[in-house]
Amino acid sequence: MNMLRRATAVLLALLLAGCATGVNPEPARPAPAAAAGANRELASPARLLLALPEGRSGRLALRPVDPVTLADLPGFTPILFNNSSVHAFTRDGRTLAFIRWSSSEQGDEIHFVDVENWEEKTTLVGVADDWAGHLFFSDDGSTLYWLEPTLVTEDHGMPRDYVLRKHSRTGHEMGVIARLPRDFTPVQVQPLADGRRLAILGQSVTDGNMAEGDAQVLLIRLTDGVIEAEIPLPGVIAGQWTNEAGEYHYVQPGVAWDVPRSLLYVVDGTPDRVTVVDLAEGRVARQAELRAVSWPERLGLVRIAAAKALPGTFISATLSSGGDRLYVAASQEEVEGPFDRPDVWRGVPLGLTVIDTATLREVGRLDLPVAEVALTPDGRQLLLWGRSVECRGSCTQEGHGIYLVDAATLKKMVHLLPGNDATLLGFSPDGRYAYLGEDTGEGNVWHLDHRVLDLATGRLGAVRKIPQGYGHYVR
Repeated sequence: MNMLRRATAVLLALLLAGCATGVNPEPARPAPAAAAGANRELASPARLLLALPEGRSGRLALRPVDPVTLADLPGFTPILFNNSSVHAFTRDGRTLAFIRWSSSEQGDEIHFVDVENWEEKTTLVGVADDWAGHLFFSDDGSTLYWLEPTLVTEDHGMPRDYVLRKHSRTGHEMGVIARLPRDFTPVQVQPLADGRRLAILGQSVTDGNMAEGDAQVLLIRLTDGVIEAEIPLPGVIAGQWTNEAGEYHYVQPGVAWDVPRSLLYVVDGTPDRVTVVDLAEGRVARQAELRAVSWPERLGLVRIAAAKALPGTFISATLSSGGDRLYVAASQEEVEGPFDRPDVWRGVPLGLTVIDTATLREVGRLDLPVAEVALTPDGRQLLLWGRSVECRGSCTQEGHGIYLVDAATLKKMVHLLPGNDATLLGFSPDGRYAYLGEDTGEGNVWHLDHRVLDLATGRLGAVRKIPQGYGHYVR
């Protein structure tokens, strides 16, 4: 159940602000304050987009809502969104593109929405059986790019052998511009500041979908699809793997892109380490171990000696607006007893660590029960959240609410929804509000209500009840 909630929370937290050009599959990092401010007049501060259940069918439909009250704006017909979270905005925030999977033999469709005029246009893109994602627009909004696999494995039904495709909105040309290395699975995609290159963090995998070798970063020219560099990250794994005893582990590294400075920071948990990639030079610039013992041992939150396996490490990372600090939160999942039928399974949030990017040394720490972190658009505050889970036959879960923390001093400003399972969904286009998801369900029924947080006052505002389960924050 926890893994289902984790996967769904990732989908809910996919934020594509109007000034953003890329899309990531984990909760998106807000843009630095300067970038957000530069595009404020281009975004629509009077309109927020949510994809919410429509009628009794529960199918998601896109609709504009008031960013303060979350009430539907009058005069707009909802646009069918299905359960798709694969979407992107042009830099000016005026056009939304998303892929809506179809059950017909004609294939999947790209939908372009003129956000201001609320007009929708559709383009057929291909076969409906395969997955496609990581959408992003060119800087001028004339071209849409995405990744899709060319095959799906028979044994596990997993996508394989990805290609980079594009669709020109002006000339209406569509085609493959690059083929990724065989068995390379993309994890995160980021267009670079020059607008001419794309960086892809990914992992080579076996036919059984197990990580093979080190994670890599690919640098691809968007003009002709040439792969300029394949950069291995020594010792870094992104995905599932097995130890010598045949026990499964999973690592989700923390990833932070410093696009203005052409740098990538990857924090992994095997062991705790920071890898810095120079995207301009196409090489690993630095790599440093953070400490000799693991986060759980240091914080005293997990009895490592009692655990026979540590199957999961999930890391969340974001950069300060000036790029001088790296904020890292994490959670650990462990089992006790036989690996295939454990007596105990638990998930534990491990707190926040702050790393100086110049020295790659720890400069701060908060021992709070948090596992994920995001920076507010003005760069002044951090939002932190997490949950604890323990299963001994049946499972119990404790949410730890949302912490609002001063990013410079790490002083806790307010603790919201204590004891509740909450997560950040995104920010308003003008950066004044944060939107929180609060799980109000019981057992296997998940009702993620949307709540407004005024970042200036630290107070909760309007609530939008989602009676049929959950919705997507889109922008």
